[in-house]
Amino acid sequence: MKGKGVTKIALMLLVLVCMFAVVACSDNVNTDGNVCQHVFTEKVDATYLKSAATCTEKAVYYKSCSLCGEKDTATFEYGEFGHSYSAEWSYNSTYHWKVVTCGCDVEQNYVKHTLNDDGKCTICKQQIVGTEGVVYITNGTYAVVTGYTGTKSDVKIAAFYKDLPVTRIEKSAFKDCTLLESVSIPDSVTSIGAGAFSGCTSLKSITIPDSVTSIGNSAFRDCSSLTSVTMGSGVTSIGSGAFYGCSSLRYNKYDNAYYLGNKDNKYLYLIEAMSDSIVSCTIHNSCKVIADGAFGSCKSLTIIAIPDSVTGIGTDAFSGCTSLTSIYITDIAAWCGISFSGYKANPLYYAKNLYLNNNLVT
Repeated sequence: MKGKGVTKIALMLLVLVCMFAVVACSDNVNTDGNVCQHVFTEKVDATYLKSAATCTEKAVYYKSCSLCGEKDTATFEYGEFGHSYSAEWSYNSTYHWKVVTCGCDVEQNYVKHTLNDDGKCTICKQQIVGTEGVVYITNGTYAVVTGYTGTKSDVKIAAFYKDLPVTRIEKSAFKDCTLLESVSIPDSVTSIGAGAFSGCTSLKSITIPDSVTSIGNSAFRDCSSLTSVTMGSGVTSIGSGAFYGCSSLRYNKYDNAYYLGNKDNKYLYLIEAMSDSIVSCTIHNSCKVIADGAFGSCKSLTIIAIPDSVTGIGTDAFSGCTSLTSIYITDIAAWCGISFSGYKANPLYYAKNLYLNNNLVT
């Protein structure tokens, strides 16, 4: 009798444990309708994130049920910890480094440049040492290129001169340098001056870095061997006749206008009209800049449509368009912030009618 009593008590305890488990999981039912008996596992999912990784700690996640997804109170660590850095290199004349982006007060990891035979760093890819014969002068806190007295046909402009960043290629710096076939422009340069490469009849191709914002008048005028130009995405102004006389240059063509593109053609730059006799033109919807004087001699042009993508327009882009009567735009705020007050006042240079979202602006 005593043994039967012990067995009965044990069975009752087992029933109570099972009932407790069922109550604990009563709200968690499998797809087959049965009550879930949790199986908690380590699953890396944002739903179960307790705390994100920091510079000194790994990310912490709650364990979760692999059957119903319920979150447990137990946790586990996952991943790596450490400082985060910018994707792009920063650099000076001696070192390159990546900027700390995690907000911690730590020193940058400065590493000396490792240069190849051409003077370019093999790590950050910057042109630290330039070609012999390129002439630089300093101007306060920066340096500029003013000329070339060397004999090499492939020229590399240095990113630094006397520890100062080279930010400009001055007016006529390489003018009539007929031996020049290629030129490498560093990311430090922000402007290319008027006529900087004009008359370089052997120059075949050029890549303008994203750092360059302005290209001066006649910058590449009469570069008759120039076949390709890759524009930087940072260019906001292109001077009149910048590529005039580049008879071998391959353009993108769209509705009566010639364009140059950046490396992935995400942006296009309208250089000039295909002909002085065009009557209408719809600017490509990837166009970013319309060059100064692009339509300057189009006396038959009557209608032009300009998309919101355009952020820069040369001062005299439409000068001389004496027949231009209508300009169509969609967003006056996105269109360079230019005032239209003079468009009716001077019909020799401006359209008589301006349409915003197909409505006449009065």
